[in-house]
Amino acid sequence: MSLPSVMDFIDIKTFLNKGVGQYSDRFIEFLEKNPSKINLIKKIPINKIKEFYRCRVHTPRFTDFSYILNFLEIHNFFNNPFCQGVSEYIEWNQKPMAKTIEDFSLYTMLLQEINPLSVIELGTGNGNFTNYMKDVLGDKTKIMSFDKNGNHYFCDSKDLSTFDPYTSDFNNLKPPILFIEDVHVNTFNNLEYFFQYSTPSCYFVIEDCSPKSKLNAVKKWFLNHKEVLAIDTKYTGMFGTFNTIVVKHLKAKI
Repeated sequence: MSLPSVMDFIDIKTFLNKGVGQYSDRFIEFLEKNPSKINLIKKIPINKIKEFYRCRVHTPRFTDFSYILNFLEIHNFFNNPFCQGVSEYIEWNQKPMAKTIEDFSLYTMLLQEINPLSVIELGTGNGNFTNYMKDVLGDKTKIMSFDKNGNHYFCDSKDLSTFDPYTSDFNNLKPPILFIEDVHVNTFNNLEYFFQYSTPSCYFVIEDCSPKSKLNAVKKWFLNHKEVLAIDTKYTGMFGTFNTIVVKHLKAKI
């Protein structure tokens, strides 16, 4: 009996995980379709690596967006297509979470540090990361996870009017609030929308910022509020990549 092909295996695995694929799946699919167009030997100037290390050591914890833009070469060098696992995801209570090894480490620390009383998550996925947060944070924290599949709360992130039924909930969120953007569509408008409910001490975690279009959307949003926002370098770039950007609301809106 012959084994399924790599692409058949990816199709089966994605189907069993409710259509959610892994970074490694996309990487292998790219290799399959573009065998002559990829060079796996990444190169980067040694001085750029040294500069990044010095920056990590000496830069104040809260800084501006140039920290990310100055070191995108580092991100491309260290970005790992297998960071979610090769054939299986990271698990919590024996259920798969579509998170990278870096993100899971960051959230483990971040949730302990800020101990949010409210969480807004855009992109429920299979819901297992939402359950992880509930287990870690307990009943004191109100968690609202939004997705067009409606596993918890329904929304269509391309249509901000679908948030209208929850306006009262948003107005009564207790700080500190953690906003998680993990839907990858309409990024700028979604961040702008939820910024109105943010107060000093609140955090924004924006995942999957590797595509240039999403990075530019995050940059545009950040610069719109640069007087009150800061990149938290404790979490952003901790592992040499900027796939996840962590932003703190530092002071009152001007």
